[in-house]
Amino acid sequence: MISNPPINLADPKVFYDLRSVIDVLDAGDEARVVVFESATADFFLAHLDVSQNLGHSPGSTDCC
Repeated sequence: MISNPPINLADPKVFYDLRSVIDVLDAGDEARVVVFESATADFFLAHLDVSQNLGHSPGSTDCC
C-alpha cells in the first residue's frame, strides 16, 4: 500500500520503499502480478517531489 500523505508525493523514500518491495518479490518466484493500492482515497501518486533532490523545502518559493 502506498502511503505518503497528504497526497502521496513520489519522493526518495517512496522510491526506496518501492525498490525494497521489488527486491523481495524478485528474490522469489511466487508473485506473477503485483497490485498497488493507495492509502489516500483521492490520490494514487500525485507527482514527483523534486524539492528534496534540489535541496529545497516542500512549498519553498526560492528557485536557485
